Amino acid sequence: MDTSWIDFRKWNTRYYNGCMEFLEVAKETLLKGKTRCPCNKCKLNKWFDLGEVGGHILFNDFYKNYRQWIFHRRVEESNTLEIPNDQENVVGRDDMNGLLRAAFKVDNSPQPTNEPQDPSLSEANFEDEYSYDMHDELNFECEEDDEFPSTNTNEEEAKYKLLREASDEGLYEGCTTFSKLSFLLHLFYLKCMFHWSAASFNKLLELLLDAFPYIKEFPSSYYEGMKIMNDLGLGYKKIHACPNDCMLYWGEFAGKSECHICHRSRWKNVKEKEGESSVKDKGTCKKGVPAKVMRYFPLIPRLKRLYMSSKTALDMRWNFDRKDGNIISHPADGEAWKMFDKRYEEFSKDPRSVRLGLASDGFNPHRLMNTSYSTWSMILIP
Repeated sequence: MDTSWIDFRKWNTRYYNGCMEFLEVAKETLLKGKTRCPCNKCKLNKWFDLGEVGGHILFNDFYKNYRQWIFHRRVEESNTLEIPNDQENVVGRDDMNGLLRAAFKVDNSPQPTNEPQDPSLSEANFEDEYSYDMHDELNFECEEDDEFPSTNTNEEEAKYKLLREASDEGLYEGCTTFSKLSFLLHLFYLKCMFHWSAASFNKLLELLLDAFPYIKEFPSSYYEGMKIMNDLGLGYKKIHACPNDCMLYWGEFAGKSECHICHRSRWKNVKEKEGESSVKDKGTCKKGVPAKVMRYFPLIPRLKRLYMSSKTALDMRWNFDRKDGNIISHPADGEAWKMFDKRYEEFSKDPRSVRLGLASDGFNPHRLMNTSYSTWSMILIP
């Protein structure tokens, strides 16, 4: 059965007709009036009546990895089906393989062969290959950047292999809902959403591993889990700063030991201990313990990551594809945005161009009203 319609956009006629065809097939395998929902959000993990499933696949998109419909055909038909190679090892409801491909810039598309091609055919298709419709979805995953080339070292390849094994292995024997990697990601997501401390996270892991001893080779502490999370990339850099915010120990000042403006020491004053230290004024200045640290989240890798996923790449050029309804609902409707487009026409004509808004505000990370400690974050927003 032809399922190529799944790749079309949801407002396309072929996509609508394909959804209707799927619903007709699914009628034959209803259980108590319900069936698994193959929309892009439920991903076969939830059961609804046929009408609600039809609404889901029409508005949430059809799950692109589900093309054989093994849960929605008769038994005698499904026995003759072969599961594609890319679905044999799929564990869990989350697209972990897609996340890893984006994190490590791995392209699993078929490579071109070395067989000679007809030169006239190549010349005839040259214009079609390098021209595109602005409203069609572009594939940014295979683009190369000369300034920031995509080269994975042996260390990165080893990390990718280990993470891929964790994403293909179920949380326990027979588990099809979570892989070890996806379950760990869900735990860290809950930690961030509900402000769990590292100590409470450790206790939760101890309880889970004690209650479910068949979960083997799973991180037993927050520290071990963070080492796995760091392998996914998009980490941050620590840059020492002057206690009075005069300068950063970065670039030409990376090797300095004191601020060249206020002459404050780069290192924190602590009680005298054994080790390398230099006495300054009344306190003891211990080298290796910075007085203040700025955490820098590199911008370019994050912009690249947004374009590596087909879902977020579509959002990144939303302002280019949108239609102006003469209603101010976004900065793109403002006069400043339109004036910028007129001044920099080449920039504004490229749908991949990124505009960033700068936001800065202070907050108290400890939620205590009686402390003056605060953190000031500088955030760039696409």
